[in-house]
Amino acid sequence: MANGGDGFFVELLGRDRPEVKALIAAANVPNMGAAVHEMLLSLVRQEGWNPDDPPRFALPRDISASAFIIGTAMSGDVAGQEVGPSEADLPSHVGIFGITASGKTTLVKLLLHAFTGKGAVTQQSGRTFLVLDVSGEYRDMLPLYAAEELIWMTADELGINPFAVPTGEDGKPVMAPDKWINTLREIFRLFWLNEPSLNLLCEVLRDEYARRGLLGESNE
Repeated sequence: MANGGDGFFVELLGRDRPEVKALIAAANVPNMGAAVHEMLLSLVRQEGWNPDDPPRFALPRDISASAFIIGTAMSGDVAGQEVGPSEADLPSHVGIFGITASGKTTLVKLLLHAFTGKGAVTQQSGRTFLVLDVSGEYRDMLPLYAAEELIWMTADELGINPFAVPTGEDGKPVMAPDKWINTLREIFRLFWLNEPSLNLLCEVLRDEYARRGLLGESNE
């Protein structure tokens, strides 16, 4: 959708709602962007939310029992209920979308806290995760874990940068990006990542390389 915040409002309202579906279709019609935006704002207000200060995250209308509680629902039909991912969600891909400062990183931290067995009401044993922290946003989680529970390495200590294909002295890649991604898969397998996690890591890297126009290049 043309307006950057409209995608967030669509998810907040629920894209399966008939009126939201109609607005999504209308957004593809030339010159309808402004009208669609105003109608979305109207729907948001009908829900009792302030478009200038909407709820920080949207929740599904139907949820299942969770052993990894991360908080209490603030909106939707499940308002007031304790919510969190279920055991079945562990091997699944998850996308977290939201406008700037909407709480995406905070939600990921809550998920990590729950999934690693640190949540106050977590009923299941912890899992192992690999976090590639480009900007240092997750450093404040370090005090939550004992030394034997955590391996924290800077890019220099790790000796590799997963988001860049190695280059030679001439500045050219020393291997094809796809080969480098497969190499990274085997390196990070040493961190006890399972296949779904490794597959997701490779997908993220391929998307990033495609965004940078690196895919298709080789060392030839």
